Formats: sequence, C-alpha cells, structure tokens
Amino acid sequence: MNAKHLTLVLIAAFAVPAANAAQTIDRTLKTGANPAVEISNVAGAVTITGWDRQEVKVTGVIDNDKDEFEFSADDKRVVIKVRPERRTRHEHDGGDSRHNGARLDIKVPSAASLDVEVVSADTKVDGVRGSQRLESVSGDIGTAAFDEELELTSISGDVDVRGQNGRADVRLASVSGAVTARGLKGEVEAKSVSGDLNLDVDGAARLRLSAVSGDITAAARLADATRVEMESVSGSVKLGLKQPVNAEIEIESFSGNIDNCFGPKSERASKYAPGRELRFTQGSGSARVNISTLSGTISLCDR
Repeated sequence: MNAKHLTLVLIAAFAVPAANAAQTIDRTLKTGANPAVEISNVAGAVTITGWDRQEVKVTGVIDNDKDEFEFSADDKRVVIKVRPERRTRHEHDGGDSRHNGARLDIKVPSAASLDVEVVSADTKVDGVRGSQRLESVSGDIGTAAFDEELELTSISGDVDVRGQNGRADVRLASVSGAVTARGLKGEVEAKSVSGDLNLDVDGAARLRLSAVSGDITAAARLADATRVEMESVSGSVKLGLKQPVNAEIEIESFSGNIDNCFGPKSERASKYAPGRELRFTQGSGSARVNISTLSGTISLCDR
C-alpha cells in the first residue's frame, strides 16, 4: 500500500463517528418510609420493587451515554428521570438509531406512592402498597392492587392488575390494548375503545365497564350493595355471576341477542322498533346489575 492510499484509509477511519457507549447505573439514595416517587422514561423497561428499607436503589443500563439521567431524593419525594439526547431532524427521521432506551430496576420503600410516565417502555411493579398512577403510550403495564388507589392508562399497551386481598379503588383505561384484572375488591372502573376487557372481581362495591368495539368478559361475586354497570357499542358482553346471586337485573340491547342462564327470556322492547330487554330479580335483589349494548351480544350466566 503506497503512502497516498494509507493516508486515505486513515482519514476514512477517523471520519467514522464512534458508537455511543452505554451508561451503567448503580446508585442508592436515602428517603423516608412513604415517599412520592416520580419516574419518567421513554423507551426500554422499568421494573419497580417494594422493599423494607428507607432507600431507593436504581440499577440498569441507558443505551445512549448522551441521555441525561436525573436521580434525587429526600424524605418525602424521589425523582428518577431519563431525558433523551436532543437530536436533529435528520436523526429523528431515522438517520441516527443510537437511542434505544433505558432498562431500569428500581427498589423503593414498600409504602411509597408511584407516579410513572413512559412512552414505549414496559412497566412492571411488585410489592408497592402505596397509591399508583402508571401511564404508558405503547408499553405494557403490570402491577398489584392492595388498599391504596390505582390509576393505569395505556394507549396500545396491555394493562394487567392482580388483587392482593385489599380494597383498592382501581381505574383502568386503554385504547387498543387488552385490560386484565383479577381478585379486585374495591370500586373498579375499566374502559377501552377496541381492546378487550377481562375482569374477575370479588365483592367489589362497584363495577363499571365500558367498551366501544372491544369485548367485555367479567366474573363477579356480588356483595349486598354491589352495583354493576356494563356497556358496549358493538362488542359482546359476558357476565358470569358467582353463587349466591341476589340482584335486580336489567339488560337492554338495540340489535344484539340476550342470552340468560337464570331462566327468564328477553322480550321485544317495542313492537315498532328493534331492541330487546330483560328485567328480573334473582334472590333477594340486594345488588343491582345493568347491562346495555347497541349491537353486541349479551350473555348472563351463573357459571
């Protein structure tokens, strides 16, 4: 290789930008017994675990060393944020793929409250007993419900909640992702546009479920004062009531069928217009169940 060619090779080599190194995170800060914890991340994953220490520990990897990592704490408030590097229009249009996200494992006091906002990162929470507000655009959300209220919202990601024998009030919402909940005992509200709702509740004070085109499937044990409201536009609605069943039941559908395992049959709502309705009392009638749909099928059963 002559000197001219060697010079060109060296110039080309030094002209190639070095790949961004990843940031390795391993930090711990003192806090109080029940701090308010704020967490923000764009892509990747966030795993939050409750423990019995008055400390917050963050470990993980941030793919881009130009992303900013913020971590601060006092007795009442903890802030954990990953701010992506500012990029040019060319980089946003796909010319630069350096930013792949952050994967964070976070340990917080078990009594902490959570306020988490992510874009495409999955969020998983375990053993945190304080209130939780978890929001995502496309990432999945999974957590447990104890006694403090939960509010979980996702656009296209799935939402999953499991009850832990507490009576937390729970609000769940998704546009196209599926919503799954089981073992809940407090007031429960879940809504979706096109995603399916699948819930199992046990003595909830109130159950409000609504969907536009997604299907609704629920199993419920009714307490004496339980109020159940379920409505859909075009999706099917299925409700299984666990014995004993004591409820006043009202069901209406504009053009869908009504199937009832308890015996009474639905009737035409009007001789001049489509629509069917069903009203009856099962047992003492202490609880109330109202179900309505525009064109979806409604199924009510005791199994």
